[in-house]
Amino acid sequence: MVVANGREVYEGVITDPTGMPQGLEFEFLLYLPSSAFEARTGDEDYEHCTPVSYESYANEAGWAPTDATEPGKFTGEDVPPGNRRPT
Repeated sequence: MVVANGREVYEGVITDPTGMPQGLEFEFLLYLPSSAFEARTGDEDYEHCTPVSYESYANEAGWAPTDATEPGKFTGEDVPPGNRRPT
């Protein structure tokens, strides 16, 4: 979501995670591959199914803290709850 808003927004959020945009949706990004495929080939039948879920935090095991997880700017109390790394 941050990258889709450009370098300035991205760098701003890296510097200060509390500036992470809230309430934005970028579902349209899910359609970019099929749109690009159609534009390139003229074929509307893009039949790729990803084995990875695109739903937020669907991979709970991948978000679980590990022994190497340390408190930081993306996990602290100053980061809005919707943007914190799940614990």
